[in-house]
Amino acid sequence: MQETAVRTFGTLKQAIEKLQDVYSKPELIRNFGDGNLVPTLECPYPRSYRDSTNVHHSFSYYYVDNQTLRDRLIFFGETDDAARKKLCIKFVRRYSSEAHGFCTKEGHAPELIAYDRLSAGWIMVVMDVLDIDDERPGAYRQLETMDASARQPLEKSVYSLIQ
Repeated sequence: MQETAVRTFGTLKQAIEKLQDVYSKPELIRNFGDGNLVPTLECPYPRSYRDSTNVHHSFSYYYVDNQTLRDRLIFFGETDDAARKKLCIKFVRRYSSEAHGFCTKEGHAPELIAYDRLSAGWIMVVMDVLDIDDERPGAYRQLETMDASARQPLEKSVYSLIQ
């Protein structure tokens, strides 16, 4: 009986450790698909959000082989309704919806659609899809991928926006 109790407590301890790991970060769910819209392929668990009017919307993630922003916990998808609205879904620990709104008003950020608090301190930010193009001016580009000469002109715009 003591051996059974020890094994039970040992198994419970392992299960709790695994659950803590799952809930401490957005869990990536592995599945397989044919390259089309696959709702569970290497994407976090949330599949819905509530907009500013508290209306519930379901969405599916895109499966994209060259998802360059996955390491930044930025994913893309579309709503499951007839509109099939394209979305950008970002997972963060801290986020200012007020700052996002200001940047949107100034033309430097896509429209914020939803801001949902998840478990373990994570926040899911849903916004209009980002226009990503490493070559076209005005499109989203990661600063660290740009050479210094390309970043220089942005300095004035950033300082102006902060002011």
